[in-house]
Amino acid sequence: SPDADFGIGAWTDLNFFNAMARGLSPDNKHYYPAFPYTNYQHMTLEDLLDLKAFLDTLPSSSNNATDHQLAFPYSIRRGLGLWKRKYLEREIPALNVPSTPELERGRYLVRGPAHCGACHTPRDAFGGVLADRFLAGADSLEIEPGADTDSASRIPNITPHDDGISSWSESDIAYSLESGFDPDFDSFGGSMVHVQENMAKLPAEDRAA
Repeated sequence: SPDADFGIGAWTDLNFFNAMARGLSPDNKHYYPAFPYTNYQHMTLEDLLDLKAFLDTLPSSSNNATDHQLAFPYSIRRGLGLWKRKYLEREIPALNVPSTPELERGRYLVRGPAHCGACHTPRDAFGGVLADRFLAGADSLEIEPGADTDSASRIPNITPHDDGISSWSESDIAYSLESGFDPDFDSFGGSMVHVQENMAKLPAEDRAA
């Protein structure tokens, strides 16, 4: 929130850009990639500044967020510099089909602000996404290693594979993001409910992209 003491109210635009695109705090400490700067780094400067301008309009909160409770060696932030060297994907992979403005917009939204791959892509033992299995589905414990095993679930494959959503049309996907219902009229569950509720606020052309 824009609280000057407990939030980001004292941050400059550069502070905000460094956090979102480089995973760095104003005092140059590495952020843990649970904060998906690995995706936000692909957002345009204009969109990032618009986002900060919006956050600055929200009510401020004096909530003092608690520190991380991480076991060794994950408690050592310095090691995140090496992690970034290995896993930060500076360039978005090119489309493997002829480009159109709609496809480029979709690629930007999926790879950047929507950060779909943050949940739908499996990860290795060090928390890095497996790029060759992009959007192929993951175990929720890969995304949240400290979560309760009793609440573990399978995050679906959303690639155009037989095990994914190959039977869905483009309009099926767009309608699901708007309504929260898949083509079989099952409703989304878990954290995807919150994602879908936000996607419903997008312009129709962005859901189509």
